[in-house]
Amino acid sequence: MKNHLKLKMSKTDVVTLLGKPDKDGIEKRVPKNTIEPDSVSVAYAKTIKDGDEAKWKKFMDDSNKFHELNARPDTLMLYIIGEEGGLGIDYKYLAIELSGKGLVREYWVETH
Repeated sequence: MKNHLKLKMSKTDVVTLLGKPDKDGIEKRVPKNTIEPDSVSVAYAKTIKDGDEAKWKKFMDDSNKFHELNARPDTLMLYIIGEEGGLGIDYKYLAIELSGKGLVREYWVETH
């Protein structure tokens, strides 16, 4: 990627290079430098035992509230680049964040 996809590249140039994205638009996301409380972390979620509905509900409510308070709109282009785990449930994406001027601000690979 680093040899072809460049920061400050225009959205038009990205589409010319990679084709039409699988998703293109605005998503609300929590900024990367935001400190996440332990109560809404993935590590904490993994400690909740199956069948403990009360803890799951509280975790989901707290997590949703945290995201509502902290998420900000980002302009993103997403390209599917593969599957995670081979079950066709989770996909790896190349995520490209654009600035307000439609230029590449940063890019990364994520799974969801």
